[in-house]
Amino acid sequence: MMNQKWILTILFACALSIPSFARDKKEWQLSFGLIPVEQVFAKAIIDGIKPANPYQLDGFLPIGNFIVSRKFTQNRFSFMIESFSGFMRVKSKEIATQQTYTTNCLNSGLLFGGNYCWSSGKMKIYSGVSIGGQLLFLWENQNDKRTLIKVPAFHIQTIEFNFGKEYEWKIGLGFGSKGIVNVGIVLP
Repeated sequence: MMNQKWILTILFACALSIPSFARDKKEWQLSFGLIPVEQVFAKAIIDGIKPANPYQLDGFLPIGNFIVSRKFTQNRFSFMIESFSGFMRVKSKEIATQQTYTTNCLNSGLLFGGNYCWSSGKMKIYSGVSIGGQLLFLWENQNDKRTLIKVPAFHIQTIEFNFGKEYEWKIGLGFGSKGIVNVGIVLP
């Protein structure tokens, strides 16, 4: 119950801040995140739905997260709403029986956050943090076992470089649901 109140408080604060950004610069961002946190901890996620018998990983196909962001900028500070989705497939084998399992995981979530910008000529340098939540949809190919897991989502953007004129290109380094490396385009 405490977590729900905390999340509702954050969402209410975000909703109150949106009208103050109404007259300021707004932009869309489309990007792709390589190695998001969900894929870094894939084995721990899969451990939660596997049988009790020990098993080992037999293959891993990660596809990073696709991200759509809406940024509201006022001076050097930006408020962002971000939606992301990704996919991964993990193959594992039980050690005792040598039976192979293929588990698919589709993740989808929403982040709310802020950035601070330093301008350097034609290049902008950002740093920021985002928090939110996501759903993990897990299913196995061998049977009809399906699982839905609700987990928090976050991203710490250590540094992001935006460069270009009408359409800006961006590349960022960080850790979380947007990936360790995040590349994309900024649309006016």
